Amino acid sequence: MNTRLRATIAHVVARLSLGEARKSVYDYSQSKYVSFGGTVTTQQINVFDYDRQCYLTGQFSQGRYQLFDYEGKRHVQLEIAASAFKGFDYGSGRHFQGRVDRNTIQIFNYETGSYFNYQV
Repeated sequence: MNTRLRATIAHVVARLSLGEARKSVYDYSQSKYVSFGGTVTTQQINVFDYDRQCYLTGQFSQGRYQLFDYEGKRHVQLEIAASAFKGFDYGSGRHFQGRVDRNTIQIFNYETGSYFNYQV
């Protein structure tokens, strides 16, 4: 999963886990804030990433979110359980997982074997 999509996933996870309509996340790997618009509900996601100038959309089905990233033209699967989440990026063919701790989101990307941190 590329850096820019990872920040969008962090934003979606934060909104679903924290239940707040946050407009941005701080991406430590890019050393900057990334801004978002759109809606995130327990049933549907329609997020616009102002940095990438594209949407990430999808809906909840069979216990997970089935998402489509318009920039990379790829599907992403996302499951959230309390403060933990996991998923699969069909573009890279790799899994990711993470956790939410207060206002911090940490994602482990199996493609790179690295952790990435975000603040909301």
